[in-house]
Amino acid sequence: MQVNDRQIQDQVKLPSRVAFGVVLQGIRIRFGRSLVTLSGVALGIAFLMSIFTGRIIKDGVSDEENIRIETEQMLGFLVAEMGPVADRSIGVIQTGAVNKVEKRLLGLIADKGGLINYATAGSQTMANDLPQSVVQVSLDDVADKASAIIIIGANDEKLAISWEESLAKARQKVIAPTRSQSRDQIVLDLTARTAGKIKDATIGVIQAGDLSQVESRYLASFLDLKPKTVKWALLDDQADVSGLDDRIQIVKRSQICDGADVVLVLGQVTAAGPGWDEIKPTPNQKVYAPVRRNVDIPLKGIASPSDVFKGVSLEREVTEQEIADIEASARKGRFRNIWIITISLLVTVIGISNAMLMSVTERFREIGTMKCLGALSSFIRQIFLIESSLVGLVGSTVGAIFGVIFSILMYCLTYNFSMVIRSLDIPELFGLLLLSIVIGSVLSVIAALYPAQFASRMVPATALRSNI
Repeated sequence: MQVNDRQIQDQVKLPSRVAFGVVLQGIRIRFGRSLVTLSGVALGIAFLMSIFTGRIIKDGVSDEENIRIETEQMLGFLVAEMGPVADRSIGVIQTGAVNKVEKRLLGLIADKGGLINYATAGSQTMANDLPQSVVQVSLDDVADKASAIIIIGANDEKLAISWEESLAKARQKVIAPTRSQSRDQIVLDLTARTAGKIKDATIGVIQAGDLSQVESRYLASFLDLKPKTVKWALLDDQADVSGLDDRIQIVKRSQICDGADVVLVLGQVTAAGPGWDEIKPTPNQKVYAPVRRNVDIPLKGIASPSDVFKGVSLEREVTEQEIADIEASARKGRFRNIWIITISLLVTVIGISNAMLMSVTERFREIGTMKCLGALSSFIRQIFLIESSLVGLVGSTVGAIFGVIFSILMYCLTYNFSMVIRSLDIPELFGLLLLSIVIGSVLSVIAALYPAQFASRMVPATALRSNI
């Protein structure tokens, strides 16, 4: 018994290089099966790496994507009001610094065949990087035969334009601001410049509710035009008037129309209160109300600005519900990606395990022979783990590189090549590539643990009797 123990202890343990040589020989003999196994690993890791690369690119071009979405949304609003832009003249007025979204909007209009007449307000200079087809014209001619007038820029300049005269030349009376110059601004500007000579005139203002910032600003512009008198009446007698300009006279509701050349209704109308019946404009008085108000104003003779133009704001705030929908969609997208990646990697592991088990089955006699010649169970186990490691390493490397290339090419179909390359965070991409290779290699070894253990436990006599 002691002799047998000494014989087992003195049994030769083959070095790893011998196991490595056996593995390479086995791969050459069963190259087709090894190639199929390697392909399974490569496809699984390629899918994983394509998702990683796509996320990096998407983060890099997110600003571009937001600009694209906002621009297409603006064009959609414009087309809904004026119809297709192809072969139609569109006036553009620049009131301040132009951002990327506005430049892209003009480029999109030009690409779709729109004819752009471009004018600048005040001391503004024409923006750079505009479409080559843009034609610079004077402010007075910008509306000639125009199907729409787009107001762009940071609104640094007040528009010294006679809207009624300009819109009389237009094909369609559509005014579309791209920023916070909402229809209120245009309406109030229209009122200030076309309802009559404001200088030395008497202006009556009815405050129906809280004033917006736009209305407060344009009220100041009325005062800058030096009217003779500005009278102010409140529908709510309890309203705070402490912040009003000293040049404004507070009068009773019944006196607001007396001698007024123009009557303005400002503020958010919430309901038809009892004070409206005290206000009685004369037939010759011009009464204007901002068109954003949804509640009818119970005054006879109200002039609707829509009789002069049709306004459409190209800037739209995202509602809380839309934000919630976007976040929910992002969560669903993340869950979907995790699920797909998990299934893909699981299929890869199952495929490797199946290939390794088939390799064990095909090599029953070979395993039995090696054991009869003195190979230890650890040596048999080592052979299969080395083989799975090589397959996993090579397949993961090929798959990771293919995943990066595939993802870049797919994004190049949407964005230009230089933009996609600039969006890549090379250190992060390299780190994720190494991570994918490690994941593929580790999963390959894990998948081979059971087949390797199964092969190492085979009884030599049983293996040699196998007819497979």
